Amino acid sequence: MKLIETQQQNRVHVDQRAQQRQDYSKTKNTECSRSTAHVNVSRPIPIAAKRAKPKILMIEDDNLLQTLIKAVLIKAGGDVLRVVESVDQAITAIADQLYDLVICDLGLIGGTGIDVMNWTKSNKSHPNQATPFVVLTANTDAATCQTALSSGFLEIFQKPMSEKVAREILMRYSAVEVGV
Repeated sequence: MKLIETQQQNRVHVDQRAQQRQDYSKTKNTECSRSTAHVNVSRPIPIAAKRAKPKILMIEDDNLLQTLIKAVLIKAGGDVLRVVESVDQAITAIADQLYDLVICDLGLIGGTGIDVMNWTKSNKSHPNQATPFVVLTANTDAATCQTALSSGFLEIFQKPMSEKVAREILMRYSAVEVGV
């Protein structure tokens, strides 16, 4: 039953992401300066581009885990565009660029991953409104998990993360196909 609900949620996220990309492309196209106006960002994405690696924002405060998790995500088929370690950096990254997936730790410099999620849900002027957010944490007690899920995270995964789990996350939560 949970798998069916997850699949339905994923379909909704894929539809939302498609609409979000169209809206974001229209916004970017109107904001382009004359020097970049020749780029047609509102055209449909070709099939080959849809198979690109999922673009990931990773929010993790531990430098060793940043390196380890990034390597695992890349090996699993992801493209980690940015790694940040604090709530302020995460908010800036979310506001600046569209991602296919955000993987967030709960304990961060300057606050928590839940603070990041609360900001994301309360501010509608950024490109990641429909982007899936998942938690990757060492703290998986029931109360913490419930708080994270009720704040808007889709799922919680425990550190450290294997390549198999990374591939599962990428396939489940990105609208981009990931090789097996």
